[in-house]
Amino acid sequence: MRYLDRAKASLRDQLLDATAQLLVDGGWAGLTVGGVAGRVGVSRQTVYNEFGDKGRLVTALALRETARFCDGVDEALAAAADPHAAVLAAVSFALRAANDDPLVKAVVHGDDALLPLVTSRGEPVLLAVRERLAEALTTRWPEYDGPHAALACDAVARLVVSHLVLPLAPTDQVAADIALVAARLLGAPEPTRKKVRR
Repeated sequence: MRYLDRAKASLRDQLLDATAQLLVDGGWAGLTVGGVAGRVGVSRQTVYNEFGDKGRLVTALALRETARFCDGVDEALAAAADPHAAVLAAVSFALRAANDDPLVKAVVHGDDALLPLVTSRGEPVLLAVRERLAEALTTRWPEYDGPHAALACDAVARLVVSHLVLPLAPTDQVAADIALVAARLLGAPEPTRKKVRR
């Protein structure tokens, strides 16, 4: 059974990898179940059996990529000394990683048909990010697991997505601003600002 499970996981990953490449190359219009099947060397029915229709295939891809981003966010959080530094590191990582990712670029800047994956139909992605961030923060700093923890993590997730879709400031500034908002919502201390001598 373990071998079968590994084989099934490998097939799913191959199908999702093919989906990602087709989306980068041709957007929503260039993605077909037959095209995914052809890239992997399986029948269209195999893809339908594994994921269902094209929409579910893309949603599964979005969730897999979100989980991978969250793994990187967890690593960024682990090295931080306090919640403010943790959110700053996590947001900085997420924004830079997304800016370097061809699939994210295709979703947020290249194809209007894909943009709803992180906006009007982005609930699965936002929930996954919010839950992973909340779990990481409150496990490391349980004293901040108060009524505003969920709100802070939700705000961070939404602000990151908003910046990816419509960046209006440099990444470092956005990360600092989002970390400040999260610290205030959590009730965590903010870093002491150095006074400028005049």
